[in-house]
Amino acid sequence: MVTAFRGGRVDAIRDQVKPEAQQQRVWVIRHVNIIPMTAENKVIENATVLIRGNHIISINGAVPDSAEIIDGKGKWLIPGLIDMHVHIPVDGHFN
Repeated sequence: MVTAFRGGRVDAIRDQVKPEAQQQRVWVIRHVNIIPMTAENKVIENATVLIRGNHIISINGAVPDSAEIIDGKGKWLIPGLIDMHVHIPVDGHFN
């Protein structure tokens, strides 16, 4: 999720931080709109999302002083989507 939102920057940070330290790294995305996929037609507007390591810890919770703040104004946060209908070329006859 975060990688898609931040582009290549999170990957670069992740590669530079030791795995045990990475789990302690904290990011906060402020003013972001969330489509949680938990209820039909639900949107959480202007939310604050706390991320520690690779996990979302809270939505609209307390923000630690040590967090790196990301401005999400005008952005959307959605669950990762996977295309389960893909044709993979397995022989030379596939165009």
